[in-house]
Amino acid sequence: MTTHRSSLPGAEIPDDGALKQAAEWFACREGGWSAEESARCRQWVQADPSHETAWRQVESIWASLGGLSPAAAQALDEAGRKRRTAMVHLGSSVAAAALVLLGLRIKQEASRPVHAIRSMAGHTLQHSLPDGGQLWLNSGSEVIVGVTPGHVDLVLLHGELLLQTGRSAACAHTLRSRHGRLHTRSARLSVSMHAGRSQADVFSGTASWHAPFRRPLHIHAGQALEWNTLTPPAPRTADSMRGNWQTGELAVRDAALPAVIAELARYGIGRLDCDRQLADLKVTAVLPRFETEAALQLLAHALPIRIVRHGPWWMTVQSR
Repeated sequence: MTTHRSSLPGAEIPDDGALKQAAEWFACREGGWSAEESARCRQWVQADPSHETAWRQVESIWASLGGLSPAAAQALDEAGRKRRTAMVHLGSSVAAAALVLLGLRIKQEASRPVHAIRSMAGHTLQHSLPDGGQLWLNSGSEVIVGVTPGHVDLVLLHGELLLQTGRSAACAHTLRSRHGRLHTRSARLSVSMHAGRSQADVFSGTASWHAPFRRPLHIHAGQALEWNTLTPPAPRTADSMRGNWQTGELAVRDAALPAVIAELARYGIGRLDCDRQLADLKVTAVLPRFETEAALQLLAHALPIRIVRHGPWWMTVQSR
């Protein structure tokens, strides 16, 4: 979807009516809308820049809840349109809060088990899923896990996850970030969130990517996808560093040194920088991912670099 910009100061700031209407459209979509309703919503979003801004704000709130499972959507349909209509009479901030409460209420009605798991900085965490699959969280990550019969819903709040689905393809998996969602039944893949964007790397199996007003995209083994809420994504080659971090090894082949240093920095305490002059230096190695200083010493021994300490919590990789 194209972002429209106005020369008038504050022209894109949504008013109460725009936020309330966006919340109404979202409730309609999650309850199962018709093709006509979808087209009307698209027309409304494109009619004014403030409408798109309102849509994105509500979309962010909704994504943080993880959307609705099929059971929750059924509960919404059974509850009728009373809750949606009630939001029309609320102010902007209250309307946003009402949307959050609506999602939580529906999840409660559907008796959907939901819990959050998180990993500490410098540590990874492994979690077993009901279908026999495994979920790993990278350093400093948090995920909301929702489970219903035949479906696992994962909402990445921040950081990075690695998913290995169970052997049976009978269980569907939905992985969500604030920028979109992925669906798969059989895959090994990672999803990570960065400033303003999300990234998915598929190492085996397939997954499909979905976002409002966008055509679904299929991601196959060896492919990756990077996206945000404004620009269309395009498949590219999967990043091997995203597929093996749970083992404690950092295996790289012809990787740029700054990228390797940035990966090691995730697991150390303090600040770790890399001189921009080393951007063209390539690395092929197997490093201890969770032992930052040991990995840096191995790199310094093999490459024309040195490790400079500026204090107990700050190091810089520079040219020797």
